[in-house]
Amino acid sequence: MDLAGELSNSSGALATLRNACTELADSPPRETPNANWQQVALVTDEESRSIAESFEAGMTITQIAEATGWNRTTIQRHLKRHNVNTGHRKLDPSTAEEIAHRYLAGASTSELGEDYGVHQDTIRRSLIAYGITIRRRRRKGKS
Repeated sequence: MDLAGELSNSSGALATLRNACTELADSPPRETPNANWQQVALVTDEESRSIAESFEAGMTITQIAEATGWNRTTIQRHLKRHNVNTGHRKLDPSTAEEIAHRYLAGASTSELGEDYGVHQDTIRRSLIAYGITIRRRRRKGKS
């Protein structure tokens, strides 16, 4: 490509551009400008499949991140790569019925969420869909 004929003061600009490219090519690689940057997790194909399988088996993104030591964003990226739906989880009807009975017997949404491996909001949505009115939160220390 001939830039010299296309630009004004092109010989000087072209020489400056060539010098900059030569210096860049000859210079050693730069270190990370911020020493606190996180290192990118290198995840193998097998580990990526394992992430998807763990999520589909019922583990949450947070649980997988804690188990692997990787960032939640890394987990989400690999779930997306495997076309795994990470939206709200739905409970199957028999589980929803069991949860409803336990809630009516006095269990809290957070207790039920821990027991069934889902967020308490998932429990709450399931109860509302089942036609149950949600109790007001109990304050600690009050009866």
